[in-house]
Amino acid sequence: MKKIHGFNLIEMMIVLIIISILSAICIPLYSEHLSHAYRLEAEINLVKLAGALETYYLLNNTYQNATLDELHFEKNIADNQYELAITSETENDFRVQAIPIHQQAERDTACGTLSLNSNGEKQISGGSPLTECWLTA
Repeated sequence: MKKIHGFNLIEMMIVLIIISILSAICIPLYSEHLSHAYRLEAEINLVKLAGALETYYLLNNTYQNATLDELHFEKNIADNQYELAITSETENDFRVQAIPIHQQAERDTACGTLSLNSNGEKQISGGSPLTECWLTA
């Protein structure tokens, strides 16, 4: 009897099962890593935006009427996963926000919107502890 070289169906099924198990583990981990990286980029942009607003205040003696365009910031950041926003209720304070959009809004519900105010206070809209969401806290 001659030996036949090659793969049989059982071997192929074992390989497919191993690939499926690895995919089931790796894809969620990669997604979590990506969400974490986008959140960190959003935090960095919020801190930079707060610094730009401080410069704006020095020149104009108010935070009001400052716009992202005037401060040379893009509205959508972190590979289009966050949207920046500036709110100023009085002349002497501001709040900058990074609002998750698209896939980030679905992936990162625990942290949600990241906020930074003129006093340097950091906030989130999700239910996770602040130290888990603000990586630079």
